[in-house]
Amino acid sequence: MTVPYTRTLLFSTESGVEACVELPAPPRGVLERIVIKQTEGELGGFSYNLYDRAQACGESSLSVSQAVPGDTESGVAKSAEPELHQIVATAAVVAGEDVSARFGLAAPYVNQDDQDVRKTPFPKLYLRLDPSGGGHKAWQVSYTVTCDMG
Repeated sequence: MTVPYTRTLLFSTESGVEACVELPAPPRGVLERIVIKQTEGELGGFSYNLYDRAQACGESSLSVSQAVPGDTESGVAKSAEPELHQIVATAAVVAGEDVSARFGLAAPYVNQDDQDVRKTPFPKLYLRLDPSGGGHKAWQVSYTVTCDMG
């Protein structure tokens, strides 16, 4: 039986500082949609990637419970080949726009964190967000994964 797993999370960043946000998700599934909306701050545009492994995302990993500007302490070194763990193609939003909505992705993934020294009992996807413009920004990300519960 295939069931949907849907979450909406809030976090914040500073412009010009790449952030990696941990998104709770089933250990394997199919990403069906992702919507990223900037809810506060200058609309300077942004780009993002989504990964199945923390090491591919980089050093500034934030869990949504600790997603605050300037947090760069994760102890995870960035992978030399993040493209091997990218779930969907890089997306960019131009200055003046506040949302990226991607539906019908049908992008399968399997969390790859078991390959890292830092193992986690809670599987995640990793959103790397690179905001442009100036100042503090707040974000909302919504996503749906379908997974087999049979």
